[in-house]
Amino acid sequence: MIDQIANKYFYLHNGQVSYLFYVMENGQLGHLYYGKDLGKLTSADLKYMNIHDNKSSGTVKYSPEINNFSLADRMQEYPVYGTSDFREGALSIECQDEVFYPNFVYQDYEITDPSHES
Repeated sequence: MIDQIANKYFYLHNGQVSYLFYVMENGQLGHLYYGKDLGKLTSADLKYMNIHDNKSSGTVKYSPEINNFSLADRMQEYPVYGTSDFREGALSIECQDEVFYPNFVYQDYEITDPSHES
């Protein structure tokens, strides 16, 4: 089953396994949980799983426009270099002597039901 909650969280679960990710403040996708099935989630559950205390000392702020947001205390679904997160990226793009820093951000989603296809 796929549940889309509050136009921000995506919860995939099947009674055995749960996978939960969300749209972060910067538009990128963030990882929240993968593991044993969590059952029905409440808004309190989601709020708890998405707590990020301000770690202003020794962190790089993502943007001056987004207060108290740093990628240092979040797990990205698909991290890339050049986004203020100094962990290893999943992708590196180079062309000759030039390095590119993509910024993958969420735009839209569509859930399709293959049982309704002809």
